[in-house]
Amino acid sequence: MENKFLDGNERIVQAIAAANAEESMDNFRAVVDAIQDRMIADGHFLLPVVHPDGNEEQFLVRTLRSEKGENYMVAFTSEAEVTKGAPTGILSYFIDSVLEIALQMEGVAGMVIDPWGERFVLNRAAIQMILEAKQC
Repeated sequence: MENKFLDGNERIVQAIAAANAEESMDNFRAVVDAIQDRMIADGHFLLPVVHPDGNEEQFLVRTLRSEKGENYMVAFTSEAEVTKGAPTGILSYFIDSVLEIALQMEGVAGMVIDPWGERFVLNRAAIQMILEAKQC
């Protein structure tokens, strides 16, 4: 079943690829702009989740631990990106809601987008900046 809320996330993927190819403030800003544009268009990210005791109404958001021991919330731009990793439950959420969830999670240093491919890490300060710009 196709998720129309993911249509347009290719722009985020392209901006991430450019940022990974050459680190610069302009390329970082292009990723932020792409995320903000998708937020305005009511775009979604996919969240990998676990349903405790098989209860579909409750979920825990999956995290990844970095080599430095920091935990990061995970988000995917497409179903194809999800399938690159181990099977998991998935929830589709508005991008701004996903960013807010990341900030509310205790012990999380930020969020990693598409961790199995052209991954991109947003620290808490970058997430906050994206959300604050939306309010303007």
